[in-house]
Amino acid sequence: MDYVKKKDLIMKNYITKAVLAGITIFLLAFCRQVHALNWSPPQAHAFDAEWGDDFDIAVDTNNNWHVVYSYHPENGDGDIGTSYIKYVNSTGAQGIIAQAIYYGDIYVGEYVSSPTIDADSNGGLHVIYVRQSLPSHTQTLMYTTANLDRDGDGLLDDWETEGIYFNDDRRIDLDLSALGADPNHKDLFVEVDAMVGRAPAAGTLDRVVNAFAAVPNALVNNPDGRDGITLHIQLDETNIPLADWSSFVDTDGDGQLDWVSEFDVEKNGHFGTPQQRSKPDDWTNIKAAKALVYRYCIFANKFVSPHVHPKTSGLAELPGNDFMVTLGAWSTAGDDPNQQAATFMHELGHTLNLRHGGDQYDPAPGMDYRYNFKPNYHSIMNYTWQMPHPAYASSWLLDYSRETLPELDESSLNEPIGIQGNASNIVPAGPLPALLVNENGPVNWNRDEDENDLGVAADINHVRATDPASPNDVLTGHNDWQNLRYQLWGHRNFQDGVHTETTIDKEMTLEIFQELSRIGCAPWDFNCDGSVDFDDFAILGNQWLNEPGFPSTDIAPGAGDGVVDFWDLTVFLEHWLESGI
Repeated sequence: MDYVKKKDLIMKNYITKAVLAGITIFLLAFCRQVHALNWSPPQAHAFDAEWGDDFDIAVDTNNNWHVVYSYHPENGDGDIGTSYIKYVNSTGAQGIIAQAIYYGDIYVGEYVSSPTIDADSNGGLHVIYVRQSLPSHTQTLMYTTANLDRDGDGLLDDWETEGIYFNDDRRIDLDLSALGADPNHKDLFVEVDAMVGRAPAAGTLDRVVNAFAAVPNALVNNPDGRDGITLHIQLDETNIPLADWSSFVDTDGDGQLDWVSEFDVEKNGHFGTPQQRSKPDDWTNIKAAKALVYRYCIFANKFVSPHVHPKTSGLAELPGNDFMVTLGAWSTAGDDPNQQAATFMHELGHTLNLRHGGDQYDPAPGMDYRYNFKPNYHSIMNYTWQMPHPAYASSWLLDYSRETLPELDESSLNEPIGIQGNASNIVPAGPLPALLVNENGPVNWNRDEDENDLGVAADINHVRATDPASPNDVLTGHNDWQNLRYQLWGHRNFQDGVHTETTIDKEMTLEIFQELSRIGCAPWDFNCDGSVDFDDFAILGNQWLNEPGFPSTDIAPGAGDGVVDFWDLTVFLEHWLESGI
């Protein structure tokens, strides 16, 4: 009889929780329609299997929703259990207001429940909940205005001021305040490790830090009114053994290769500092706390696999917390500071939910080129701008895009208006062969004798002959800085070993970089400095004595015959004489 009663109580408890969860989701959806909010409940928490029977909703002065609810995972007999008060808002930020530990069978410990939340006229949020001691059942009413994310960087205010107590034992597992975090100013944290010989050059990562610090506050909305995002980069271990990575795996069971498993092995052994990992009893909580805050990068060597181009510059989750820089097979073996800084910032951008076309992409396999190379998307995320190239290096910036340029309809282009970008910039643009055009002012899209035509059809982001054509697209601009995803939760990619969406088949390679480096350069201007001179002659002579390289001096007969010889010298000297020695 007792068993039957217990079973009935359990069933009623589950039914009650399911009904309340359904009512909550209905209310959120209903209120979303009423207030025309562009939000749906995040799956990671809106459908928690063990929702408590209490929740509360508040709306602030900006019509943003804030929800608190209790969460009590079921545990087996004798297991240690944790009860939570969780928080989620309409921007997607989520977190833990409070948590407590108890022993599931004997009910010794603490328990949290009954949350309420209110928003004041100044935008402040106030949370009250009950903390109950077990087995005495002594109840304490708790109040906090913390654990809310006023600057929107995905780090709860309480974390940034009081530190993270992961298991609520009031021992700080990660002291963000000591690391410089500020609840009124956006912060991003990245730990960087490197293989032997592949660590970024001195000052390289500082350039990325400075790029983030220079963003106008109008684009990032810091409550303190100051410009920039504080990027905290912890360059830690640089002694990971130099090795090639080749084990590509399908981590989410969709039949597509997602990731290289050696990264996960190295992360498991190197995430966190040696000092943090030296105390196993503390490391479990420190690691869990750090995973709430830090993205992780490895400066690795290269890939050796038929599944990925061997000279790919990097790989990242999109969005996520894991990324890598892999320049070991490039001409400089990963030692070029510009390439290091640019690729690091590019791959970090993917973890912040930026794509090669901003937010515009074609999800079909092998279709990344379709919205890449857009002339109206001036961002380091665009292959055009990932790294500096000789002919248009003066227009390159280590930066994400700061404005949304007007869209360009490839079926009906307006030559007098052009791109409407920065007047001091030039940019490669199709149709083939790609040429350098002004980013602001008239553009001769159809390559005729004037820049006055309207309704021109041209495939203007087709800049590489090896990419298929993609005519008649509408290419949109994108403001990257205003659309970064900061929080490290709410997506499966933030779990260790899970990489559901990555950039595995669509990243910059050395060959693409070299092709872009030749745009706007005469074939015989080998160093692309705008003149044909002795420096170019020296490059040709070196390749004649050794073997063809980059930039190729094999320019004759025709487009080249695979060797550097007298024919190439003859054509070169002809153009050198024409330019006036």
